[in-house]
Amino acid sequence: MLTSHFYQKCVELIQKNVSFVVATVVKTEGSTLAKVGFRAILSQEGKIIHGTLGGGCPEGLLRKAAKRVLEENTPRTFTIHLLDEEESIREMKTPRGDYDLYADSFCGGTMDIYLEPCCKDVRIVVIVETEDDYLGEKLKEFSSILGIQAVTVNWRILSLLEKREKPTIYRDDFVVILTRGRDDVEILNYLSAIRPRYVGLLASHKRSKRDFGTLRKMGIDEKFIKSVRTPVGVSIGAITPEEIALSIVAEIVQEIRSKRLNKGGETNSL
Repeated sequence: MLTSHFYQKCVELIQKNVSFVVATVVKTEGSTLAKVGFRAILSQEGKIIHGTLGGGCPEGLLRKAAKRVLEENTPRTFTIHLLDEEESIREMKTPRGDYDLYADSFCGGTMDIYLEPCCKDVRIVVIVETEDDYLGEKLKEFSSILGIQAVTVNWRILSLLEKREKPTIYRDDFVVILTRGRDDVEILNYLSAIRPRYVGLLASHKRSKRDFGTLRKMGIDEKFIKSVRTPVGVSIGAITPEEIALSIVAEIVQEIRSKRLNKGGETNSL
């Protein structure tokens, strides 16, 4: 039976902008400790931090499953088969499907557990020269339509904050550099230490090639340099600021959905 504490814990995690998974037992057959309606909250590492699913066997198996649904940002139902050791090992060698898990247990029953991801908010950080950058504002507008938070940051102000040990950009952020050549190398050098999930640079092939050459001479890791998206945005023949902003947001959405697509998840692509 659920209590208000369960929902309070969910709200607490959401307010902290922390990813988690809600696991619910939706069906059982045969002998199982869990009953329909048992629920638990799993951390982004797959550990149960609130509630229960009936004991150690099923809870331990769900760690990888919880990480998977968070990566794909897609709810899934997993079936846990509670079998004796010999049968469990045999079934694991030839699993019935991608969502079947096997536990060494004398129970002999099965449990269907619905895993629902609650992913932290996506944030786009747009680094600009001036706060009234027109392209930056259009990026924020398109992001808002999609329910994605976007903030513009003046590089001069950001560099001062960092020197005072007040971090502003994090590994989960999507960063777009719109300084148009000014301070690009300095910004990329700064970002190389953070390794944000996505870094896009508004630059021509010629300028980015020159910037990357400078970064290599500075000893910046090649893997980071190759990860920088430039020219930023998907190729749609964009010319106007609005079109460029659209292409950038489209590329970020593509990156957000990439793990789901690579794993063969269902999509509603047109």
